[in-house]
Amino acid sequence: MIVGLDEVGRGAWAGPVVAGAVCFDTPYKIKDRRLPVFIDDSKRLSEQQRIESAQWIYENALFWGIGKGTVSTINRRGIVPAANYAFRRAFKPIRTSVPNPITSVLLDAFYIPRLGVHKKYQTPVIKGDQKEFAIAAASIIAKVWRDDYMARLGNKSYKPYLWEQNKGYGTKAHQMAIRTHGITKHHRTLYLRKLLNEER
Repeated sequence: MIVGLDEVGRGAWAGPVVAGAVCFDTPYKIKDRRLPVFIDDSKRLSEQQRIESAQWIYENALFWGIGKGTVSTINRRGIVPAANYAFRRAFKPIRTSVPNPITSVLLDAFYIPRLGVHKKYQTPVIKGDQKEFAIAAASIIAKVWRDDYMARLGNKSYKPYLWEQNKGYGTKAHQMAIRTHGITKHHRTLYLRKLLNEER
């Protein structure tokens, strides 16, 4: 069994960092022609392709999980501890569901401390979401989950920030909204310190 992990939202100005974990028992390849959907780095897919691919992953993976590192954690402790927490949360339902010990975890570039599997079984892969099927699948479900979360958040009380469009990233429209309306509890103050200092 192959487990892939990846995260999205690391560089956003608002919203959580989100990790995905996916476990397959079939050694698929990136852009596998046998599949009815595209599995690749989530950034390379259109929104509709990601949604369709995520649905296929949910239906065909042995196990999957989503983990979230909150904005409050990012603001208090930094992005790396928040991302690592998200990874551990995403991996937990797989670790507790798989009947045999997990001995192959593929990660996009970094080891994850206290993951629940020995470091020797973790394999960091540079640009892994472009090379390894399981990592790409994890990036897709994490991206779809986070995009939906930000869109729902933006359609409630935070419409001026256009999160349904920019998903919390630092676009010009998002920057102008911050200058006009200020920051919210969903913003990463550490990331926005330079922008806020410019306004003083």
